[in-house]
Amino acid sequence: MIDFFNANAGAVTALCTIVLALLTGGYVWLTYQLLRVNTRQTELAMGRDKEALDQSRRTLLILGNQIRSQLQGILAARNHQRLLRTATLWTSDDIRRLADLCTVISDIPLWKVFAATEFLNTVRTRILAGREAHAYYGQQEEDVGMMRGVGGAEVFFPLAELALSAIDEVLNFKGADELMRDPETQILAQQQRPPSREGG
Repeated sequence: MIDFFNANAGAVTALCTIVLALLTGGYVWLTYQLLRVNTRQTELAMGRDKEALDQSRRTLLILGNQIRSQLQGILAARNHQRLLRTATLWTSDDIRRLADLCTVISDIPLWKVFAATEFLNTVRTRILAGREAHAYYGQQEEDVGMMRGVGGAEVFFPLAELALSAIDEVLNFKGADELMRDPETQILAQQQRPPSREGG
């Protein structure tokens, strides 16, 4: 047997080389197929992540613009303060959702999120206090109770303006304008119901 291998060493070496080349080729092909599968899975995952991020951005834009519209309604009551008693008001859940959505979108600085939520909470709390004060004082003093509850017009309305500026800052993330013009965002915005008057 050894004599056979010695006599045919060249042929045996060539045969071993061919077998090794075939095994290596098979390994390379298998590795390539695995790489293709992994690449496809990564692309799908990235696509899902991008889709989820876009959905969060859309929801943030819709919710933020609803709150923005409500703040504008509150500021319109500057010269008609009785409108504060019936102004549509965002809920505490809306503020939490706003903060949660902002944390998903990495290009919104945390200080902007903090400022927006703090101003919105303060404005909301003051309006609810104003409504309670108005109910306590009744119609006898017209809007005195409402304005006492909110802390006075000279304090309250500048505070509401700061809340509006803070919301504008939050909604000014990269790609917001383009996303707001997107038909899917507009359809979702029409389907969304505005938050209730009293809030939760």
